[in-house]
Amino acid sequence: MLPAVSNRDEITPERIAYWTQHYTKDATPEERDHFVGVCRTRGLNPEARHIYFIKVGGRASIVLSIDAYRLIAGRTGAYAGILPALFEFAADHSGKPVKATITVQKFVQGQVREFSATAYFSEFYKTSRDGKKSLWDTMPLTMLEKCAEAKALRKAFPEELSSYYIREEMMEAEVEQPAVLQSSQPAPRQVTDIVVTSDPKVKEWIQKKLQQASVPEDEWTDIIDALNGYPKNELLMQLKKIIADRVSPHAEG
Repeated sequence: MLPAVSNRDEITPERIAYWTQHYTKDATPEERDHFVGVCRTRGLNPEARHIYFIKVGGRASIVLSIDAYRLIAGRTGAYAGILPALFEFAADHSGKPVKATITVQKFVQGQVREFSATAYFSEFYKTSRDGKKSLWDTMPLTMLEKCAEAKALRKAFPEELSSYYIREEMMEAEVEQPAVLQSSQPAPRQVTDIVVTSDPKVKEWIQKKLQQASVPEDEWTDIIDALNGYPKNELLMQLKKIIADRVSPHAEG
């Protein structure tokens, strides 16, 4: 394993070769060059799950993680923080979110300005093609909150972020969801100690739990990404919930 990247100067030819081999599957030489160029100019590291190369149906795309968005915004020196998410839930008392609103704060000419954006569950929710529950079923608030945060960050930092979307936003809706709303503003969640899944020890711990529970390895990446930024004191409970949702259907069969 190559040493971790801490700044743009450490993107060596050796590391570029490693990236093109492991993170640009099915890419043409031109697509690989573009991917590496974005990594270099934006100071992003695919090994830390900042950036992804995706190719579906012959069409190549580069998508970022919410961590990459936060990193890019923070580097501007103008990022002033984020307010707790506000959710609205369906009126059928199912607990399903209908929308999430996030407000990003930015220093503009010495003053703090707010940029708000709303993400609607019906626009992003996606059912699993194999019948299993997706992360939108097991962690809907976390997924929707990330989409809203990405939209708000793009509003606040259009020059830096307008060209790319995060992974959760690329999961376009395949089914419609009820649009009946019921206003609700639960108490803001105070998060002072969060999960950082790019930490090798944290990642290894999660992978071990998933392996012990016989969760298919091809699902690990999405699960680990979804747990990133979650409160540490809720990590084990949320991981057990995800595992139960994935293992139960197999057990019944």
